[in-house]
This record gives sequence, structure tokens and C-alpha cells, in this order.
Amino acid sequence: MVPTADITGLPELFVEAKRVERLNFHDALAQAERNHHRSGADEDITVVINRKNRQTTGDSLCLLRLDDLIRLYVVYLRSIGIKGEADDEDS
Repeated sequence: MVPTADITGLPELFVEAKRVERLNFHDALAQAERNHHRSGADEDITVVINRKNRQTTGDSLCLLRLDDLIRLYVVYLRSIGIKGEADDEDS
């Protein structure tokens, strides 16, 4: 059986959802990345979302690699008109 993302409809994200009280973040991300690779999905970024019992969905934690967070942050900064050093070199 080919694994699929737990949450779909989020372009560029492969989301693995975990609802456990104690989560080993390294193991969870490794599993999500294996599932992402085995799924053949085109999404760029693997994300693990964790919610404990009796916790609101909005208080869930998101886990992703720092390099992916930086990529997202750079896109966000560009979207609000802030240029970074790499943008200055392109000019």
C-alpha cells in the first residue's frame, strides 16, 4: 500500500498528523519523510502536526526541517515586499 498524506489539499506540503501525548519528534519526522518519499508525491515540504488529547486544533505543534522553514520565511518576506541579501545579488 502506498502511503498518502494525512491532510490533503495543502499545495506543496506533505502533512503527517499525529495525535499522541508523547511524540518522539525525530522519529515522527523520519517516518513522515519516508512516507513522503514512498508516496511519490510532488510536494516539497514534509510537515508533522501533533495534537495532544484535550488540546484545541489551533494549539497543535508543527514540525519541519529548519531549511524548509527558512524557505517558507523567505517567500513570506518577499510577499510583503522585504528583500533579502540573495535578492540584492540578483539585481
